[in-house]
Amino acid sequence: MALSGDRVGRWCDEQSVAVYRWRSKRLREAAQAALLGAGSLAHVLKLMPRLDAAVLRGNQWNAVWVGDTALSAELEHLLFPAGASTQRLGRVAAWNLPRFVSSQLAAVDLVVCALPRAWPPVWRPRGPAAFSCPVFVNLTLDIQLPLDSLLRGRSRRGLRNGYNRSRREGYRWRVTTEERDLERFHRDMYLPHVTRRHGPRAIVTTMEDYRRNWTARGGSLLLLEQDGHAVAGLSVRIEGSACVLGEEGILGTVEAAGYSQSTQVGLKCAAIEFAQSRGLTRLVMGRSLARLADPVLANKLRWGAAVCPSGRSLHPEWTFVMSRVGCPLSEHLNRQGLLTFFDNQPCVVALGSPAEELRRAVETIGRILIAEPGHQNRIESIRPNRDSRR
Repeated sequence: MALSGDRVGRWCDEQSVAVYRWRSKRLREAAQAALLGAGSLAHVLKLMPRLDAAVLRGNQWNAVWVGDTALSAELEHLLFPAGASTQRLGRVAAWNLPRFVSSQLAAVDLVVCALPRAWPPVWRPRGPAAFSCPVFVNLTLDIQLPLDSLLRGRSRRGLRNGYNRSRREGYRWRVTTEERDLERFHRDMYLPHVTRRHGPRAIVTTMEDYRRNWTARGGSLLLLEQDGHAVAGLSVRIEGSACVLGEEGILGTVEAAGYSQSTQVGLKCAAIEFAQSRGLTRLVMGRSLARLADPVLANKLRWGAAVCPSGRSLHPEWTFVMSRVGCPLSEHLNRQGLLTFFDNQPCVVALGSPAEELRRAVETIGRILIAEPGHQNRIESIRPNRDSRR
C-alpha cells in the first residue's frame, strides 16, 4: 500500500508541474488542486493504519511529533536549532490521533502532526491553539516588464547592486543540454552548493533523477560563465508561458571568494533574460521552506515574487498543537514567520498577539493568521508602508 501510494503521489506531483503550460490560470489552478487532492489521498493510504511518533527534548522545551517521518530532520531543526535528543514512542492508530495529541499536551509544550492535506477531519488533532503549515512553498514572478523595470526601486537596490557586480565580473550566460556540462554542473556546482546550504538536511537530486525528471522532459541547463569558464548553473524548463527553475549550483571557489550573493542574482537575471527571449511571461522560482526566516525564501521575496502552494502531495503538512502561548517556544515560532494559506491566500502565523517586529516582517505577505487559546483562528491584514519601489 505504501509503495502504490508513493507511485500515485509522485505521478500527481509530476503532472502538477506539467500543467504550468496551460495558459488559462483558472484551468491551471483547478487541475493542480485536483492533482494535489488525488496525491494527498494516496499519501493518506501510505500512512495507514498506524503512525510513527517520537518525543524531542531540548534545553528549553520539549515537543512530540507524530505522522509521516519524511522531513522529520527539518522539523527538528526548526524546533531545536541547537539540537535535541529523540526518543521513539509506540505507534499510534490513525483513528486515535486526537486522543493521543490531547494526552501528550499534558507533558510537552507542543505536538506536531505530519499529515497529508486530505487527512480525514474526524482524525484531525485538536487543541487550545492549533494551525497547519506546509513544509515548502513555491514562488512565481511576473516577468512581463523589462529586466531594468523589475530591478527598479529602493527595495530592489540590493538586487541591482548584485546584478551590476555580476556584469562587472564579465558574467555571460548560455543554455546547454550537453551531457558533459550536465555532469560537471551536478558534480562541481550543485552537490557542493546544496550541501553547504542545508547540510545533512539537504534534499539531493541524484544525476539519474535529474536526467529522468528534468532533461528527459525538455529541460535545459543555464550556465553562467566568466572568460568561457562556467562558475554557476541553473536548471530551466519551458512550460507554456512559464519558465520553471530547478536545481541551482555555484562553484565552491566562487562562494569562498564572497561572490555567492551577486552570482545568485546574476543567475536569476540570466533566467529572466532567457525566459523573455522565448516570449515567456512568468518565472516559477521553485520551492523554499515555508517560513520568512529561511534565507532562500527571503531572497526570492526581494524580487516581489508571489507565494503559492508547492504542489507536492508527497510532502506532509505540519499541524502544530499547543496548550498555551506567550512562552519561549511560541516566541521562537513567531520569530520563524511560519507561512500558511487561508482562503487560498498566503499569510504568516502569529501565536498570540503579533509583536511589532513580526508585523513589519509580514508586510511582504500582507496578512497574519492569529492563533491563540480560547479563540478561533482569525486573519488580520497588514498595510505596508509607503511603496518603497517608487
